[in-house]
Amino acid sequence: MTTLLLASNGTVVDHHIVKIVNKPPEEIKVAYVTTASLDAGRLSNKNHRERLDGHIKNMTDQGLEVEEIDVNGKTQAELTKILADKNVVYVAGGDSFYLLKAVRDSGFAEVIKALVSQGVVYAGASAGAYLACPTMDMATWKRGEDYRAFGLDDLKALNLVPFLIVAHYIEELRDILAVGVMTSAYPVRILKDGQGLLVKDDQVEFIGEGDEVRLIG
Repeated sequence: MTTLLLASNGTVVDHHIVKIVNKPPEEIKVAYVTTASLDAGRLSNKNHRERLDGHIKNMTDQGLEVEEIDVNGKTQAELTKILADKNVVYVAGGDSFYLLKAVRDSGFAEVIKALVSQGVVYAGASAGAYLACPTMDMATWKRGEDYRAFGLDDLKALNLVPFLIVAHYIEELRDILAVGVMTSAYPVRILKDGQGLLVKDDQVEFIGEGDEVRLIG
C-alpha cells in the first residue's frame, strides 16, 4: 500500500505521523528533508531554522528517531543509502522551485518513488506536498517569480498523486486561486493551515481543522 500525508503546514504532519505509520513511536525512523528551507539567498535562515527545529522537537518528543537531510549536493547512491532504514520520508516546506531543482539534480525523485512503492510513508508540508503532485504549476499562482531563474525548464514533479494542492489558503487569495483552479489541467485541492490529505492507494481522506475549501463547483 502506498501512503502519503500531504499538508498545508508541518504541524499537521507532526500530529498525525505516528497514527499513520501504525508502529510504536520508537520503531519509526523519519528522514526529515529540509532542503526547501535552506536556500540562503531567498529565505530567512533564522526563522526557518527555528521552524524546522520546532517540528523536529515535536517528533522526537513523541519518541520518533529523526534524521535531518539536505538532498542538495547528494547523489542518488548516497540518498539510497541514507534512506534505506527509514519508514517515513518527510519533506518540509520552503521554496518550491529550489526544492524541485535539488530533487532533480540529486536523483531524490527516483529514490523516493521506489521507496513509496515499497511502503515507505511520504509526508510533505507546503512545498513538500507540492512535490508529490504531477506538477508544481500551482506554486506560480500566488507569486510572480520566474522558476526559470532556478535553472528549471518546467515544473513537472513526482506525480505520486493525480491532483494539485494549494497550501496556506486565506480568503484574500480566493479570486487569484480560482483562476488557477479553472485553468488547471488537474483537479486542485485547497488547504488551509491545519489541514491535510491522507492518501492510501487511490483513497483520499481530508483531515484537520474546519471544512475543505471549494472555490468552484
